[in-house]
Amino acid sequence: MPKFNKDEFTSEIEEVIGVLKENDKNDWVKAVARISWNGNPATLDIRNINMAKNDPKKGISLSDEEADRLVDILLEHDYGSLESLNKAVDKKKSRFTVKAPVNDTYFDDGPLYVNLDL
Repeated sequence: MPKFNKDEFTSEIEEVIGVLKENDKNDWVKAVARISWNGNPATLDIRNINMAKNDPKKGISLSDEEADRLVDILLEHDYGSLESLNKAVDKKKSRFTVKAPVNDTYFDDGPLYVNLDL
């Protein structure tokens, strides 16, 4: 196995989605973040990150498909709160709500619209 050379890797933290654990003694956190490695499209990462230096270290990278599967596995095993689950469901539903005119009905301020959940 070739020796690891950290100078061969570049990273850009595009978004810190959430912090799992903070260290009160220094600038390190364990976080869920979108990170681009070597200029590639960002992946979902769970990593230790030095927030002062914007420097990710040990952790794992997940593709979108792997992240979705991880969520499914955690939900199947009763992880997560009901409140978070309901918020996630509402957010996902809103992405699939469309407005459609009702029977070409118009009022003074324009057509009448209803939300259709697909």
